[in-house]
Amino acid sequence: MSANFHPLVYIIDYILGVIMWTLIGRVAMNIFQKEDSQFFFMRVF
Repeated sequence: MSANFHPLVYIIDYILGVIMWTLIGRVAMNIFQKEDSQFFFMRVF
């Protein structure tokens, strides 16, 4: 059984996945860093 989705579906899925993992990383970093930390990851995201 194979799924032949439109390429746009894969692009949207990839973008949403990157956003999801970025937000998960930020929440995880909040455990160890303050919200106004100068750490690169916290400043960028």
